[in-house]
Amino acid sequence: MTDKTVVLIPGTVLPPVHGALAACATRLDVAGALHDIDMVGVGFGCRPLAPYLFGTGPDLPDLRPEEVYLTLLGYSLAGWKSVRSQGVEPQAFVGQSVGELWSMVAAGMISATDGARLACLRSSCLTAEGWKGSMTAVTAGADAVRGLISAVDHPDLALAGVNAPQRSVVSGPEEALTVIERLFSSLGWNHARIDVPHATHSPGVAGAARAFLATAPVVRTHAPRYPVYSPTARRFLGAGDDPVELVTAALTLPVLLHDALLTLHCRGVVGFVECGEAEVASKFVRESLTGAAVRLALEPSKSDTDKGRSKEAEAPVHASSGPQVRQPAVRQDPPTAVADAQAAVSTEPAPPPKRPTGAEEDSPSASGGAEPASQPPEPDQGAANDREGILKQLRELYAQELEYPEELLEEDAALEAELGVESLRQMRLLAKMQEVLLPGAPPVRLRLADHQTIGQIADFVVAARA
Repeated sequence: MTDKTVVLIPGTVLPPVHGALAACATRLDVAGALHDIDMVGVGFGCRPLAPYLFGTGPDLPDLRPEEVYLTLLGYSLAGWKSVRSQGVEPQAFVGQSVGELWSMVAAGMISATDGARLACLRSSCLTAEGWKGSMTAVTAGADAVRGLISAVDHPDLALAGVNAPQRSVVSGPEEALTVIERLFSSLGWNHARIDVPHATHSPGVAGAARAFLATAPVVRTHAPRYPVYSPTARRFLGAGDDPVELVTAALTLPVLLHDALLTLHCRGVVGFVECGEAEVASKFVRESLTGAAVRLALEPSKSDTDKGRSKEAEAPVHASSGPQVRQPAVRQDPPTAVADAQAAVSTEPAPPPKRPTGAEEDSPSASGGAEPASQPPEPDQGAANDREGILKQLRELYAQELEYPEELLEEDAALEAELGVESLRQMRLLAKMQEVLLPGAPPVRLRLADHQTIGQIADFVVAARA
C-alpha cells in the first residue's frame, strides 16, 4: 500500500559533517551505494568519501565541488534506504535543484553509478565555464521579485527558485546581484547569499549546460519504481525521459518547489520526509502547507551522548488529516517603490536597510583585498556558567559574525523569521558557537528547530557546561 507521503530531497546544501552516517556504517545497502559512488569519484580526482561519511576515516575539511555533490548524493540515498526499511511506500519523490538527480537515483530511474557520474560531469562543466555568478535568497514573493529583476534589466539575472509563498531565490552575475540586493534592502526585505559550489538556474550557465549535453554519456533509464515529480520540468517524469536532457535543462530553469508542493497536496499527500542532514526543504513545506507532517529521514539525536537517531525519526510518517494550503500574505508596496529604489541605486549608495539582511559570506574578492581576519570574542571565564554572561558572549559573537548591532540580538528574537538569518548560516554559527564557548567539547549537531533564538542557544550552552 502506498503511503500519502513524499520523499523530499534537498539540493545543494552544506555537505554532511564527518561521521554523519556513522549510525549506518553496518548497513550493507548503504555501504554498497557509497562504494559505487566512490568508484565514480576516483575517476574525477575525488578522495574516498565513504570513510568520511561513516567516520572511519579522516575528516576532509576542504571538499572539492565534486566531493560536495557526491557526499550529498550518498547522504540522500542513505536517508531513503532508512525510510524504505521502515516499510514506507512513498507516493512520490521530489528533488530540489540538483536533488532532482538524487531523486531519479532513489526512485530507481537510473543507477547510483550513473547519477554520480552525471553529478561529477555537471560539476566539472560548471567549473570549466567559470561563470562569476552567485545566488541570493530573499523573503519576498515571486511576482514582487520578478518586478525587481525586470527593473535591473540584466540578461543573466533570473528568478532561480520559488520555495514558499514568501521565499524566492535569485541567481545572477555579481554586479547585477549587488544591485538587486540593494533594492531588497531599500524595501526592507531580508536577503542572504547562498553558499553553493556553483551558481545555477540562470541563463549565465547556458554554456556549461551545452558542454554537459555534448559530453555526457548515454544513460540507461528504467521506469521509476515510484513517481518522480520535477519542480523544474513541472511534471512527473517517466521512462521516456532522458536524464541528461533533464539535467541540462534544469541548469537554466527555475526550481518551482512551491508549485510542486501544491501539486502534490492536491493529489492527497499529507506527509513529507526530507533526506537531508538539516531541515532545509522542510521549512518550505511548513510555510506552504499548514499542518503538513514533516520529518528528517535521519534525524540527529538531541542528546549530546546519543549518536543514533531519535525515536521520532524511526516512526513512519502517517497523518490523520491532510495539510491546508497556506495563503501568502499580500505585500502592499507603494506603486513607486521599485522606481524609487532603483533610482536610489543608480544615483547614490543605497540607504542603510531597515533591518539587517543576514547575508554575505566574507570574500576577499568582494572587499578588493585581503583584510586581517576578525577574531571571535574571548570567552569570559568568570561568567562561564552564568546565563546572563553566556547571553552577552553569544550576542557579541553573533553580532560580530553577522555584522549586526548587538541591541538587535534580543534574547527571544527569532534568528530567521525576524532577523533574516538563513538556515545554512545558522548552522555555521552554531558550529562557531561551540568552538568558542565550548572549547574541547565534542561538536554536537544541533536541530535548528530547537535553537531559533539566542535564548535557546544560551540554554544549550548552560546545559552543556553543567
